[in-house]
Amino acid sequence: MSIVSPLIFAGDAALVDLMERAESEIDEALDAADGFHNLGDHEPAAAATRAVRRARHALGRTAGALLRLLPAPLGLRRATELAERYAKRVAADALALDDISMDEAEALRAILTEAFATATSLLYFILNL
Repeated sequence: MSIVSPLIFAGDAALVDLMERAESEIDEALDAADGFHNLGDHEPAAAATRAVRRARHALGRTAGALLRLLPAPLGLRRATELAERYAKRVAADALALDDISMDEAEALRAILTEAFATATSLLYFILNL
């Protein structure tokens, strides 16, 4: 057995660990948004906005590292997987709301704008690799 095989296994394990930690960090941040409930009140809306910013920051930080440090196809695939998971979670939480007031709808729109503000810049970065 050559020395290359253990290094490949170690690299694969490190990548899996990085992805799990990033997913966990994003989920923990979004858990603080409390499913976007009670957004008509100022404090829950502000807390949800902060939670989305933390999750978006975790996504951007990890996706940037993946895109810069891994070979292009692998980095792009892993960054895309992470972005897809983030987008699905935010969308699922927003779509799970039953009946919301006008104030809650306005707050939700602002939060979703915040949640996906990085998507354009991340897509631009990916396309310019």
